[in-house]
Amino acid sequence: MASVNDQGVLSKESSQDLVPWWSFTKTLIAACALRLVEQGHVNLDNSLEGKPYTLRQLLQHRAGIANYGGLRVYHEAVSRGEEPWTTEELLARMNVENLLFNPGQRFMYSNIGYFYVCRLMERITGEPLSRCLHRLVFGPLNLGSARVVETREDMELSAFETDHGYHPGWVYHGLIMGSVAEAALGLYGLLNGKLLRTHSLNEMLQCYPVGAEIPGRPWKTTGYGLGVAIGQIEMEGMALSTRAIGHSAAGSGSVGAVYHFPDTSSKRTVAVFGPFKDEGITEAAALQIAMGI
Repeated sequence: MASVNDQGVLSKESSQDLVPWWSFTKTLIAACALRLVEQGHVNLDNSLEGKPYTLRQLLQHRAGIANYGGLRVYHEAVSRGEEPWTTEELLARMNVENLLFNPGQRFMYSNIGYFYVCRLMERITGEPLSRCLHRLVFGPLNLGSARVVETREDMELSAFETDHGYHPGWVYHGLIMGSVAEAALGLYGLLNGKLLRTHSLNEMLQCYPVGAEIPGRPWKTTGYGLGVAIGQIEMEGMALSTRAIGHSAAGSGSVGAVYHFPDTSSKRTVAVFGPFKDEGITEAAALQIAMGI
């Protein structure tokens, strides 16, 4: 685990262990896309070429695109250790051309939506995702350990044996691995204006309400900005709740929580990862650290 206080100082228990950042990757993809918006390469609210949805709707999971996370045959193939499907096979299986709802109408979490964002960024920059992220995000935020992992051998770098043998190609929008400490530092830097202009950061933090409590997890309210979850989180058995901004992370062999707690006395930014299945455990642990419990 690692935590950063409001001065950007890491706590003594910060970890340099490498772990897959799973869906915290989406936060950094969104930040990268917003940098391209700042540079005038793409507009947040214009429909993308040949598509009925906008970049904002993709980043906020409001484009109506299906998600492979609920596809049983996907999880079965992963558990058998198969090679990832080609993107063409994935998109055909998901029938992505048929949107589940009109863009902007409601929220549905979609990894495929972020895959489209990555393809857009690669077309704009002429660079593979890994180079684009290094140039526009990792470098400016001084994330020296962060990298996009692409092979089973890359996954052997994870501190958790439960991640070993997994093929990161099953994460179609790309998977970042880095130290636990740098996950916290990356979110801290992002939310404290070290990467994006004020207007872009405000756009990222505009929250679309998603719902109320999540059973078995510490969320009391949930919402989503551009690549960040935003909501009220509460310690079990305590009436006090506080705001959390960041992203949870779940993969085949580990889970994590990377969150900033702006309303606590320490205003701490925390990253917690563990080799188990329940995101709620890491979310609750992050809140405990933020509240000094």
